[in-house]
Amino acid sequence: METLVLEKPSAYEIERNKPTPSKFHSKVQANIVFELTLHYEQQYDTFSELTLEFTEGDIVPDICLFQKGVLSFAEEEIRVSVPPVLAIEILSPTQSLHELLTKAGKYFQNGVLSYWLVIPLLRSIHVFSSANEYEVYKKKDILQDNASGISIDLGKVFPS
Repeated sequence: METLVLEKPSAYEIERNKPTPSKFHSKVQANIVFELTLHYEQQYDTFSELTLEFTEGDIVPDICLFQKGVLSFAEEEIRVSVPPVLAIEILSPTQSLHELLTKAGKYFQNGVLSYWLVIPLLRSIHVFSSANEYEVYKKKDILQDNASGISIDLGKVFPS
């Protein structure tokens, strides 16, 4: 029988309190940011790795969207207490699915309208409208998020 050896957390994991992203995670994240910015720049400001200050503690989604003009670019903020319209988490190879499902509840409890759980290896995105309600979109689908009004072609998000 093979013994499972747990690796010591990396400096990245300790500093950010989240797993180290993989190459696929990074590419999918870049593609989502690009598509959201390309098609929704007039309506939303897209942020990557922004610390959200919630009552239970800070959470750092991979991507989040705010209505244009909600956050001021006149001053720097380390933590943002205004909830985003949309929070997106991308499952890393060493991350627990349970952890990201638990985050869904925290996002909705703090006023987030929509939560996307991206599973790169399955080339799918689960679009949550509440902590327990979601639609699943796959690589060739057009994702439709009614809460944010966002629609994107997942063929442009997931590398072949």
